[in-house]
Order: sequence, then structure tokens, then C-alpha cells
Amino acid sequence: MTGAGGWADRLSRPRTVLLLILAYCAVHWAVRMAVSPVYTLDEAEQVLFSQSLQWGYRFRHPPLVTWIYALMEEAIGLHRWSFHAVKYVAMAAGFAGFYLAARRLLREPAAAALATLAWGATWALGLAPHLDLTHTVLLTALLFFNLHAFALAMQRGRWGDWAYLGVTIGLGTLSKYVFVIQPAALLLALALTPALRARIAPGRLAAALAIGIAIVAPYALWSATEGYSLAELGQEASRGSGATANPLMWIAGIGGLVLAMLEFSLPLLALFALLFPRAVFDWRRRPDAEPETAAWARLLSLSMLIGAAMFSVAVFAFGATEFKSRWMHEILAPLPIVLFLRAQLTGADGTRRLAVFAAACAVFILSAVAGRFAFDAWKPQACAPTCREFQPVEAWADDLRAAGFTGGTIVAMDHHLGGNLRALMPEARVLAAFYPVAAFPAPEPDGPGQCLLVWTDAVPHSQARALNYAFAWLGVQRPEQPDGEFRHPIRGNPDYEMPLWYAFVEPTPDCR
Repeated sequence: MTGAGGWADRLSRPRTVLLLILAYCAVHWAVRMAVSPVYTLDEAEQVLFSQSLQWGYRFRHPPLVTWIYALMEEAIGLHRWSFHAVKYVAMAAGFAGFYLAARRLLREPAAAALATLAWGATWALGLAPHLDLTHTVLLTALLFFNLHAFALAMQRGRWGDWAYLGVTIGLGTLSKYVFVIQPAALLLALALTPALRARIAPGRLAAALAIGIAIVAPYALWSATEGYSLAELGQEASRGSGATANPLMWIAGIGGLVLAMLEFSLPLLALFALLFPRAVFDWRRRPDAEPETAAWARLLSLSMLIGAAMFSVAVFAFGATEFKSRWMHEILAPLPIVLFLRAQLTGADGTRRLAVFAAACAVFILSAVAGRFAFDAWKPQACAPTCREFQPVEAWADDLRAAGFTGGTIVAMDHHLGGNLRALMPEARVLAAFYPVAAFPAPEPDGPGQCLLVWTDAVPHSQARALNYAFAWLGVQRPEQPDGEFRHPIRGNPDYEMPLWYAFVEPTPDCR
């Protein structure tokens, strides 16, 4: 970038950038190992589902991340270090993919390095994945690889580049359904960008799409056979009230979408606007700006607008009015590259401002590490009655064994409790209320045959959840009362004891 040199040249060497990415992910992996050993909501779900390798588990999320966890467990068993390593290996690979895409599109090494660093200055990627999230981490990595593959297909156009694009489309769709928004938006934006439109190779594009479809087809066939519907899922996930012709609902929905996009991009967007205002507010480009740079800035900006328009379908089709910032990855994945393309076009960059930007991003990154420890220290004092990350599950597992559990099926009132007990009690087959029984392995034909129901007060009506599920899906007779209760202090707060209730019931063919 203009005036960049010295520190920028040293820190923007590919080897240095990739080593920094690895170091960043390794530090966060070590932090995750150092804080609470209790699995979070998303993590516990994967511990629960990875009991077996199946075509699908629950339709709300496609199965790619669970397949990875299940295959890893088959190979080396379930361990905290390897389980958490999956997330951070995926994250490191994703950031490397983004950096390679940025190298292609920004051309200047310092700009590519800073665009990658910029993700550390967002809540969506700089903090949220370290507190929870599994599907979203894999989705983000594949979005970044898809962006890299698209850049290669447009700039080199080899058959291998288009095949790479097809693989990212297929695997990305199996990470989360909304992934398809990005490649669709990129292709539509390409068609609307005259300077790059001629690079479309219809035959190779068809081959890429065919590869993507072939990867998704087996799971799609399974989903259709099971009677699942994407339309019904969209209605459920958006929590909308149904299609509406009310303009006020439309305004509220579009406003919610814009707000979620803004939250996703903060504080990065505010920092960039403060340091490089011309790049954000002044769309006049300098006379010597490269046409290729302008073309890519147009294409990627259009792709984000088109992606937002696609997402807005939920407003009109499902009546959605609330959107979460962690749903915006498939719209805004190119954002840092677009910002630095704008800086190049307007001549808004400079060595001092780049240094301040890099330093600010580094502060955000270090703050996220410190914040993770602070969260682990503060949350136990204010989490009652839920306290998921600090529940005394290890003590509960010992208690259940002491109460007489030797093996068989445990039915938990939610997937968080079930996943954590499953990690500590490998002798058990563990199910969670409201999840399809088919998502779990069948009982061992010659197993010990016990059926144990467990619940806490972490969620409302937790006892009813566990008992009703066991009665409706497993044919278990409801016990009149629990067999007992265990209480232990939560991790980090000896003053709050959390209860676990349990009941041994007569085994059935599906609960034994």
C-alpha cells in the first residue's frame, strides 16, 4: 500500500502471516483447554451426536461438522484436546484461505495481511467463536475457501480452479444451508460486472456446479426420504409469523437485517471509517487506480448487497423481523477485502494509519484472550440458575455411578447435560429430549440394559421435558417421583449448589 515498507514488508511475508495465524489459533486452543472443562451448548451437541456416524442427525443443521467429530472419535477416541483442536484447525485453515484470497485480490502483501488481521477486530470472528460455535466456524472456513476458489477461477480459470470451487460449494452447503448465499451472490455479481463478466466459462462453471451437487446429493436424498422441508425449517429458524403484506413488518424485518449486518462488522467498520474515511465515504477513485482493482471492488460490493437481498427473503416469505449477527457470515465474508480495495482505489492508505490500524486490531485480539479468562471468572457469580459452562457434571457422573448406573441408556432433559454426561460416562448411550431417536445409536443388543432419566433446573419444565420424551419416544413409564437428588457447587462459585435429579425406570427395547 502507499508508503508501506519496513515493518509492513516484514510482517506481510506469507510465511510470517501463516505462522501468526497458527499462533493465534494455538493460543486460543490453549485458552479453551485452560478454562472450564465443561462443554458449551454447541460443543455438547457434537459430543452427543458423535456417538455414531450417520447420514444425518437433525435437519436444522447439515452433518459435515458432526461427521468430522465422529470420524475423529472413531480414530482416536473422545478427548478434550482433540475435540477442541478440530475447531481451531478449521479456523486456522479458514483464515489461511482468506489470506490467500486477499493476496489474489489485493495484490499488495501488506493489504492482504491487514485484511486478514482485521477479522480480529470483529465480535463475530474475534470473540464469539471462542465462547461457543462449531457449525459456524466450519461454515466460515469454507466461505473463505470458496472466496479463494472463486478468485482463482476468475484469474487463472484452470479446470482445477473450477473443480476447487465446486468442492467448496458442496462441502460448504453441508456445513450450513445458508452457505449457498455466497456463491450464488458472487456469480450474480459477476454477471453484473462488465469488466469481469467475460471470464465466465459456462462449461467449467457447469462442471463446478455438478461437483457441488454430487457432494450434497446423498444427504439431500436422505433428507427427502425422511420427509424434511427447507421451507418449514426456514419458517422455524427465522421465528417469523408467516408471510405478511404488512409494510410495517417489512420495515422492521429489513431494519433487523441491516442492524445484524452492522453488529457483525463492528468494531472493524467503525475503526476503518475513523482511520480511512475516504475509503468508506468518498467513492471517487484516484486517476491512476487499476481497472482490475475497481472491478473487484464492484463485484464484491455487489455480492454483499445481493447476499443481503437474498437473506431478506425471510422477511417477506416467513415474516422474520429479528436477525442475529452470527448469521451474517455468508453475506459479509468479503468485507475486509472490500474495505482495502476501497482504500487502494481512493488513495486513502498511508504508513502511519496502517500502523495504527494494525496496532488497534492487535489490541482487540489480545483483549479477546483476556476477556475469555475474565468471562470464565465473572460468569459463575451471575449465571444462576443455568450456569451451563460451570455445571458440576464430573461430580454428577460419579454420583450416578455410585447410585448404581453400570451401563445402558441415559435420557437427559437437554443436549447440554446429555453431551457432558456422555463425555464423562463412555459406558452409556446418551439421548437428549426433543432430538430424534434415530439421531442416536441403537441400544447394545446384549448391553447391561439400564434406563436412567436425568434432569436439572437449568431450563423451565426440565423434568417434564425428560419424562415426556422418554414416554413418547422410548415407551418408558413415567416415574412417580425421582429416585434421588445430587447437589454440588458449580465451578468458580462455591456458594451456589446446583441440583441434579435422577430416576431409574423399567427398561424398554429403546431405552436399555
